[in-house]
Amino acid sequence: MRRILPQINKPFMTLHAEQTNIMKTENNSIIRQKPSPLVWVGLFGSGERVSEEKSDIAIIDMVCIEFNVSHKVLTGLSRFREIVLPRQIAMFLLRRYTGMSLKHIGTIFNRDHATVIHSCDVVNDLKATDKDYAARLQRLEARV
Repeated sequence: MRRILPQINKPFMTLHAEQTNIMKTENNSIIRQKPSPLVWVGLFGSGERVSEEKSDIAIIDMVCIEFNVSHKVLTGLSRFREIVLPRQIAMFLLRRYTGMSLKHIGTIFNRDHATVIHSCDVVNDLKATDKDYAARLQRLEARV
């Protein structure tokens, strides 16, 4: 699932990768190139599509800024409450707003899929019981 951003007031904008992923080398042998993961695809009145890779980076950066933690700390092994909560929120937002699998999200944070499931459950529980937490989460979701 790809997230569509709001429509931008420009008549046309397209920035995309090359159509082919095949390249010839100097000795005329053919190799395949890996396409760039960060690809902005056309804007044709319905909004700008952002690749999954772009979305996950943006969400993680947004959480890092909101909670004043570094990307390295967020994806690290710390189990301090000040780090665990932002990490759980980031996992929750990635699961909710990208098409990533639990395993892929866990890999980003050096965790397994069960930890991602637990994080989503914790965020949902806190959202239902803590008004301050729910308001902060709502602000983050509005920015995604």
